[in-house]
Amino acid sequence: RRSSQKDLRMQETKAAVDELEELAAELAEELKLMEQEKGAEGEEGDGLAEAEDEVQATVERLAASAEGVEGQVKKCKLLLCKWSKTDPVYGKDMPALVKRLRAAEGSLLTSRQGMADYEQRFVAQRLRTEAGDLLEKAREEVKVLTEACQPLLGEGGGDRFAAALSAKTLVDALREYMKEKELEAKDIFAKASGGTSDVVGEEAFVAWLAEFKTEVDKAELDFEDERRKQIFKLFAADADKGVTEEDFARMFRRHYTCRAKVTVTDGLQVAKGKTITKIDLGDEVEAVGPDSVDGATGVVRVEVKLLSGKDAGKTGWVSLKGNQGTMYLQEVSPFAKITEKVATHLKAAEKAAGDLSRSMKARIAEVPVAATGPLKQVKTDLGKIAQQLTAEVGKIIAFKAKVANAKAQFAKREDAERRSVAERKERGEAEGMLAECRQKVQASEELLVRLKEAAAPIKALKEAELEAFEGPLTVLKECEALWGEVSQIAKDVKAMSKEKSAAIGLSAKGPLLEAKKELATFVAKTDVADKGGQVVLKAVRDACRRIAKPKQAALLAALRADARKRSLSPEQLFAEIAGEG
Repeated sequence: RRSSQKDLRMQETKAAVDELEELAAELAEELKLMEQEKGAEGEEGDGLAEAEDEVQATVERLAASAEGVEGQVKKCKLLLCKWSKTDPVYGKDMPALVKRLRAAEGSLLTSRQGMADYEQRFVAQRLRTEAGDLLEKAREEVKVLTEACQPLLGEGGGDRFAAALSAKTLVDALREYMKEKELEAKDIFAKASGGTSDVVGEEAFVAWLAEFKTEVDKAELDFEDERRKQIFKLFAADADKGVTEEDFARMFRRHYTCRAKVTVTDGLQVAKGKTITKIDLGDEVEAVGPDSVDGATGVVRVEVKLLSGKDAGKTGWVSLKGNQGTMYLQEVSPFAKITEKVATHLKAAEKAAGDLSRSMKARIAEVPVAATGPLKQVKTDLGKIAQQLTAEVGKIIAFKAKVANAKAQFAKREDAERRSVAERKERGEAEGMLAECRQKVQASEELLVRLKEAAAPIKALKEAELEAFEGPLTVLKECEALWGEVSQIAKDVKAMSKEKSAAIGLSAKGPLLEAKKELATFVAKTDVADKGGQVVLKAVRDACRRIAKPKQAALLAALRADARKRSLSPEQLFAEIAGEG
C-alpha cells in the first residue's frame, strides 16, 4: 500500500513537471513568433504596428502565461521537496526531475526578459510617437499664429493701418460735406464715377480725391498720390475690379464695441425713453444714423443696430459717452480689430505652448534615469525632440514681443498721423486767416508804388521849374486819394490782425503760431507803407504850396479890388466864393 501511494505521488510529480515544461514551451513559442513577426515587419517603427490596446492585451496575456508558469514551478518544487534523496526506490528519478525543473525556470526567465524587451520597445515607440505629435502640434500652433499675425507683422501692414487713418479722415470730411450739401453716399459715388460707371478704377478714384480736396478746400485731405492709392485699396473690396457703390456705402458704416454695459432706449432723450435692452461688454453695434445731442443732458447719443449679443438685430438709442466721462461705445478701427484677434490667438498659443512643454516633460519623466535597451535610445530621441519643441515654443513667445513692438510702433505712427492731419488742418486754417491780409498787404505795396509814381513829376522839379508845372492840384488830389487807400488798408490790417490773433489765442503753436507772427509782420508792412505814403504826400503838398505862394499876393489884391468895386464885405465875398452849403 505504501508503495502504491508513492507511485501515485511520483506520477503526480512527473505530470506536474510535464505540464511545467509544456507551459514554459508555449510561452517561449509565443515570444518566438512575436520576434519573427518583428523581423518580417522590418525596422520601421521598431516593428510595433499594433494599436496601443492590442499591445496592452498582448502584454497582459503574456504576463498571465508567465504567472501560470511560475505557479507551476512552485507546485513542482513543493512536490519534489516531499521526496527524500535517499529513497531507495525513487531517488534515482529525482536528479532528472530537478534538472527539468531548472530548465523550465531558465526558460521562464528568458521569456520574462523577452517580455520586458517587447514592452520596453512598445513604450519607447509610444513615447517617441507622442513626442513627435507634440512637436507637430507646436509647429501647427506657430503656423496658425503666423497667419493670424500676418496683417500686423507682414510687409506693408503698418502702411495699411496708417492708410486706414487717412481713410477715416476722408470719410469724416465727406460726412460733413454730405450733411452741408444734403447729399447721400450714392450722390458722392456718382460724383466720383462721373455718373457714367458702376465702378471707379484706381486712376479715376485718385483724381476724384484730388478734385474733392480742392472743392472743399480742406488741408487735412492733402494726401500724396501713394496714400490716395492706398485709400482706394481700402475702399475697394476687389481692387482689380474697382470701387463699387456698395464699397462706398460700406466705408460710411460705423461699428462700435461696447466698453461698459449701457442701456438701449427707444428715443434720443434719456429721460423720456423706454428701455429696450442692455448692451454687454464686448458686444458690437452699427450706427444707423448720425450722432445727436440729448438737449436735456448734453450727452452725445446715436441710434444703433445690435450686431451681437442676446438681442442682436434690435435697434435703439445709446450714449457714446456718459456725462461723467465713462466710455460706453468705442468705434472699431481696423487696427484695433486685428490686434484683438491677434491677442486671442496669442493667448491660445501661449496656453498651448505651456501644455505642450509640460506634456513633453511628462513623457521624458516616464523613462528611468538608468534606462537600458530600447528605453535608453528613446531617452536620447526624446531629448532631441524636446529641443525642437523648445525652439517652436520660443517662436510663440517671440511673437508676443513682436506684437507688442508692432503695437508700440503703430501707436507712434498713429500719433504722428494724427499730428500730421491736425497740422495740415491748422495750416489750412492759418492760410485762410492770412489770405485776405496778404492780399491787402500786396495791395498796399502796389498803391504805394503808384503813389510814388504819381508824385514823381512834381517832386523832381527844381524851384525855378515849379511855376511852369501844369496841374499841380490834379497830382495832389490823385496822391491824396492813393494815400487814403493805403492808410485805410493799414487800419483794416491792424483790426484784422487783432481779431485773428485773439482767435488764435496765447497758447498757439505750429502753423497757427506762425500765422500769428506773420499777422504781426503784415501790420508792420502796412504801417511802413502808410508812413511812406505820408512822406510822399507831404512832399507833394509842399511843392504845391511853393507853386501857389508867388501868386498868392496878386490874387488877394484882385479879390480886394473886386469886393470894393461891388461893395461886398469880406464875409459876403467868402460866401460867394464858397457857394451854397
